[in-house]
Amino acid sequence: MQTAAQPSIDDGDAYFGEDRCIVGRMLVREGGAFKRCCYRSEFFFAKRSVHRSDCDVFEPNERLNKCFGQMPRLLVGYLHYSYVEGARRQLLRPPRRPGGDPNVVGQSISRRKLSKVTPKEWFRDPYLVCVLLSLAQRQARAPTWPTQTAYSSRLLVTTTKKPDREFIYLYEAAFASELLEMLDNPTLATERATWPTIRLKKIPFEPYADFQPRIIAELLAPIA
Repeated sequence: MQTAAQPSIDDGDAYFGEDRCIVGRMLVREGGAFKRCCYRSEFFFAKRSVHRSDCDVFEPNERLNKCFGQMPRLLVGYLHYSYVEGARRQLLRPPRRPGGDPNVVGQSISRRKLSKVTPKEWFRDPYLVCVLLSLAQRQARAPTWPTQTAYSSRLLVTTTKKPDREFIYLYEAAFASELLEMLDNPTLATERATWPTIRLKKIPFEPYADFQPRIIAELLAPIA
């Protein structure tokens, strides 16, 4: 992305941080409806934090609550898919041989492992469901949030892949409190978990002039 007015995405890791800043400004700046809560989202299993994703987390701001009354409790995450790809490569990277020589055999094994865990369609990556779950867990674990029967999460994702870089992907789901409790107490789970439908929308950046109100309207709409 070159400017806030034209948020198309180009190749290269350098755009990861730039995209992150631009999306954040669109949600938070004047005309925005959110405030940033944190820069990481934690996934819990058996009441322990087992993973932290590089996901910005936002919630409706005070101005929105004053204008429209108390908004439903909702968390929105933003993630650049380059983070997911880079984290996988780093995790599977083989150690260098003594003396610093390339580990040719290890690199070959690493490529095969990476191929097995890389989804054919990046936007159907199961990892994104875990990030959505972590947003719901954050709500359920917050002492200041009321107990609910379900917790709504929305996740925005961008990528450098063509032609998908011309869109921002919106994932949304409502996770039942029973499912979150099973993740906290897996040994006590006595029934199969009911998983929600994960809804996905592709929202084009163009026309750039009204991208901000379009994306905010999508984020504040009730989850069907």
